[in-house]
Parts: sequence; C-alpha cells; structure tokens
Amino acid sequence: MQNEAPVWGEGIRVLRGIRGKMTQEALAEAAKVSQATISRLECGSFEASDATRVRIARALGVDPHVLFPYLEDAAS
Repeated sequence: MQNEAPVWGEGIRVLRGIRGKMTQEALAEAAKVSQATISRLECGSFEASDATRVRIARALGVDPHVLFPYLEDAAS
C-alpha cells in the first residue's frame, strides 16, 4: 500500500485550523499524545497506531474515518 501519511497530516492541519486555530500542543494534550507526534504526523514522517489516530480524530471532533478512511474498526 502506498504511504498516505502526508494526506492524513494535511487533514489534521486543516481541521486544527477549522477548530479555531487549535495549536499542535492543544491537540496533543486533548489526544493524549506528544506534540512531536502531531508534528511528525502533519509532516508525513510518522504513521501512528490506529488507537492514536482515533484519539486524534476524536480530539478534533470528527469521526475517525474522516481522517483515516482505511481504519478497519475505529470504535476500538
């Protein structure tokens, strides 16, 4: 499968902007991950676990499939 991490990262960046210019730090805190994780995801240099992706999507107030449509089971 082709690496789609840059697409996810752009989605995270766009949603942070829509959410009132949410900072990487604020998103990281809400998702219980490090700011470095958010930064690496946005740059496309990191692929997070499904659980982390779900926490990030929920922290952004969207269904996980909005950012990560390939997820098999986002409810886990």
